[in-house]
Amino acid sequence: MQHQPGSPASPGRLRVGIVGCGYWGSKHTRVLSGRGDVDVVLIDRDQRRIDELSAAFDVTASFNDFEEALDHVDAVVIATPPTGHYPLGKMALEHGIHAMIEKPLATSVEHAAELTRIAESKGLALMVGHTFVFNPSVWKLREVVEESGFGEVLYIYGARLNLGLYQPDVNVVWDLAPHDISIINYLLRSAPETVSAWGSSHAGSEEREDVAFVQLRYKNPNVTATIHVSWLDPAKVRRTTVVGKRRMVVYDDVAEEPIRVYDKAVESPDMPNMHDRPMSYRHGDVLSPFIKADEPLSVELGHFVDCIRSGQRPIADGRAGLDVVRVLVAADQSMANGGIAINLDQVELGDLEDGQRKLDRVLADQKAAEAAKGPREASAIAAAPAPAGKPLGAALSFGANPPEELVLRSRGAELTPMVDLFCRRLMDSGFDLRWSQRNEVALGSDSGAIALFDLESDSPAGGTAVLRLFGFPSYDARAMLADALSGEAELLVTEWNEHEIELSGFDGVRVTLARAQDAGQREIDVTDVARGNGVSGAAAPTSPETNGFANSERN
Repeated sequence: MQHQPGSPASPGRLRVGIVGCGYWGSKHTRVLSGRGDVDVVLIDRDQRRIDELSAAFDVTASFNDFEEALDHVDAVVIATPPTGHYPLGKMALEHGIHAMIEKPLATSVEHAAELTRIAESKGLALMVGHTFVFNPSVWKLREVVEESGFGEVLYIYGARLNLGLYQPDVNVVWDLAPHDISIINYLLRSAPETVSAWGSSHAGSEEREDVAFVQLRYKNPNVTATIHVSWLDPAKVRRTTVVGKRRMVVYDDVAEEPIRVYDKAVESPDMPNMHDRPMSYRHGDVLSPFIKADEPLSVELGHFVDCIRSGQRPIADGRAGLDVVRVLVAADQSMANGGIAINLDQVELGDLEDGQRKLDRVLADQKAAEAAKGPREASAIAAAPAPAGKPLGAALSFGANPPEELVLRSRGAELTPMVDLFCRRLMDSGFDLRWSQRNEVALGSDSGAIALFDLESDSPAGGTAVLRLFGFPSYDARAMLADALSGEAELLVTEWNEHEIELSGFDGVRVTLARAQDAGQREIDVTDVARGNGVSGAAAPTSPETNGFANSERN
C-alpha cells in the first residue's frame, strides 16, 4: 500500500478504488478525483500506471494487490478487460464492497447472474457501465419517443461502425453492441424476446466476427430493432434511428446536433385496394432540441455514489447488465447456427459460452480430427503426460507444421514491457502462464494453443524478441500485437504492409512487427514443464485471475 504525500484518507468520505489504471481507469480517476465527497484509491499491478495517474490527479492511496486493497475501500470501479469482470467483481461483492463494472457485466450469463445474486443478497450497489443510459441525449431521445405526438414505434435501427479497434478477447458484437442494446432496452423499458444475428470475419481472426447484424424482437411493445456493428468501416458512425407512426427521430452521437426530430410520416390509403390511391407522405419541420452538456461519465459515477449513500437501486443495475449479456450470448448462438432466432428464455443461466466459444470449438474440432488420424511424424503439439501441474506439452516440432513466427524489434525503448503487455493480453483471453525462465516465456490454453516468447536481447536502446504461436487457426499475431501496443503503449501505426507493421511514439520510439522468414527445421523440448515453475525472467506476465489489470480502449 502507498499513501500519497499530502493526501490523507478523509473520515466520512467514500473510498472508491479504481481497478485497472489504463484508458478507462484514467477517465474514472479524473472524474472521481474532482468530487469533494470521494477519496480515490488506485489499484493496478503496474506501478508506472499508478505513478502517472497519481501525478495528474488527487489520489489518496494506491495498491498493487487487489485483495489487499479491499480492506481499504468502500466501493470499486472495475475497468479491466471483460474476462476480469467476474472474478474481480465477485471478490469485491463477497467482501461487502459496492461495485461498478464496465460493460459487459461478465462474459457468460451464469457469471452475470451470480454477480447480481450476490449483490442483491448483501444489499450492495452493483452497477454496469452502460454509459449511454446516462447520456442527456439518450434521455431526450426517450422523452421524444414517449410523447403522444410521436405515435407508435414502428422500428429502430442502430449503427455503430468504425475502422477498428480490433479486440483480442471478444468479437465485434461483444465489443460494440452492448451500447446499442442498453440504449434500446432503456428506450422501450423492456428486454427483447428473441435475438437473431449474422456475422462474418474479414480482416482479423477467422473465428472472431468483425462485422455483424443483430435483430432484436420485443414483445411489449411490439417492436423490431436492428443493430449494425463493424470494426471494418471507413467512417465512424454512432447513430440510432427511431421511426414512429407520426414522427421520426435520429440520435447521432458524433454530430453537432445529437438529436434531430423529423415531423415526417407515411400514411397508407384508407382503401382496400392500394392501387386506387398512392401512399401519402407528410414532410414537416426538423427540430433540434437543446441538450444539456453534462458529461455522461460524470453523471454515471455521480449516480453510483448517490446509490451507495441512499441505498437506491441503480438505473443500470445487475439485472440490466444481465439482460444485455443474455442478448450477447443469444447473438453468439444465433451466428453459430446460421442466424436462427434464439428465444432469451432458452439462454439458460448455466450457459458458459461467450465471445471465445467459436475459437475454442474450432480448436477442439481440429484436435479431435488429428487424434482420429493417428500419430504423425511431425506434429504442432504432441501431448505428453507430466508428473504434476499442468504440462505445456512435449516436443514442439517446427517441421511439418510450422507455427506462425513473428519478430518484434524496438528502437529507443526497452522491449520487455511490450512483451509483458502482450502476454497479459493473451492471459486476459484465457491463456495460463506455463513457465518463465531466463528470457523465455510460455503460455498455453486448455484448447491446446501455445505461445512462446524468446527475448533475444533488450536494453534501453532497443531489443529483439521472437514470438511463436502453435495451434492458432489463421491467426495474425502482428495485428493483435499492433492493437495492444497502440492501445496500451500509446504507439501509433505508421506503416502496414503484408510483411511488416511499424509503430511510432512521439518520443522517437520505433517498433517493428515482421513475419519471420524461413523458420527452418528447429525443435524446442518442453517435456514435463508445468505451470507456475520458476516465474522469473525479464518478461514474466501478471496473473489474470485477480491482479491482471491490462486495459484496452473500448469503443
